[in-house]
Amino acid sequence: MALNEIEFYKGKDEERFLQEWEAQNGSLSDDAQDKLYTEIGDEIARQLKTGEHELGKLFVYKGVEVGKSDYNQFYELYLFDEK
Repeated sequence: MALNEIEFYKGKDEERFLQEWEAQNGSLSDDAQDKLYTEIGDEIARQLKTGEHELGKLFVYKGVEVGKSDYNQFYELYLFDEK
C-alpha cells in the first residue's frame, strides 16, 4: 500500500499550520509531526475517495486548517497551500 504523503508548497504555509496545530494541541516532536502528517495524508485520501473533500478546497483536519489542497501525480503526494 502506498503512503499518502503530504507536503506544503512553501515553508511559511507549513509554519502557519504547525503554529495553529500546536496552539490547539500542544507541541510536536519530530516523530509526532511525521505521524500527524501521515494521518493527514490518510484522511485526505479517504475524504477524496468518499467525496467528502474536493481538491482545490480548504482542507481542515481535527479543527485545524491545513490549507488549500492539491495533488502532485508525478511525486504522488498531497500538497497544501495557504488559503
